Amino acid sequence: MSACPFADQSRRYDRDFSGSYTGGPNKGVAHTTETSTLPGYDGGSMAPHLTLLPDIARKIVIGYQHFDSARPARALVNADGGVQTNNDGAFQIELVGTCVLGGPGLFWPDAPDWAIEGARRFIEWANDDRGIPDHGPPQGWLPYPDSYGATRVRFSQSGWDSYAGWCGHQHVPENDHGDPGDMSALFITPKEEPDMTPAQEKQLAQVAKQMASLTTKVDRLYDDYAFGRKGVHSDKRVARWLKGINNRTQWTYDRIRRANDVTEKTLTTAAGVVPAVKALAESSDVDAKAITVAVEQAIQEAFSQVASRLAAEEPDKELED
Repeated sequence: MSACPFADQSRRYDRDFSGSYTGGPNKGVAHTTETSTLPGYDGGSMAPHLTLLPDIARKIVIGYQHFDSARPARALVNADGGVQTNNDGAFQIELVGTCVLGGPGLFWPDAPDWAIEGARRFIEWANDDRGIPDHGPPQGWLPYPDSYGATRVRFSQSGWDSYAGWCGHQHVPENDHGDPGDMSALFITPKEEPDMTPAQEKQLAQVAKQMASLTTKVDRLYDDYAFGRKGVHSDKRVARWLKGINNRTQWTYDRIRRANDVTEKTLTTAAGVVPAVKALAESSDVDAKAITVAVEQAIQEAFSQVASRLAAEEPDKELED
């Protein structure tokens, strides 16, 4: 059982109306009462979980809880044969006032800061209590009367079933009401944040270009160390060279294979540098060129060590061309 500790509990309807959630991600739905005073909700048959009443004279928001947060409220239309609305994990609040400019009570789409802050206190309690993500719908909000009826912002049945976060009566399927109007000041619409800034993307592109050049240089280094000692570069000269080795063919093969293994490991390391550099590039002070130069130097040193080791393993007699 969850009762808001700073809400008035004198207008509860739990005993008069039973109900239980049937599923759905936890979500919140905001309404406006289109009145200037606390409604009666037809004896509770159309009541939300909370009604938030702005006291304009004292600049505070008073909350009245009507149903426990662990069970559904009754402020939404639920048609036969479609989706569940009230029961689909929906925590509901009614804002006493209007979504119509010049309507009764406080005009909530342009509410003063004290009203927004007062309402947010109850919304944040509901978020913690019900596990509702603190953001508005991705399709945004429409002002009334553009929000009435079948609009671009009203959820499809599947969209409603899968949504987690806050929305308005104007977003709920099987309903046509357009309240609470544009409430983007009260509920933040999520925006997709880019993985990197444009400057970081440019820097990463520079790194990728330099890494491609580095790969080419690694290929050349392989040629130099695997075949370059005797100036053997063409296929015909390689064939003549291998033919003259005779009983040292296996030693030569092992020598080249070891060099090739090192090269493959080096290339794998070079390829692995790219995601690492991407992570580093997220810092605005990273010098992409300096990183690439350092990697290239490390690879050159690795090949130098391989060359020295292979030279030490050669037999006493020089290979004949």
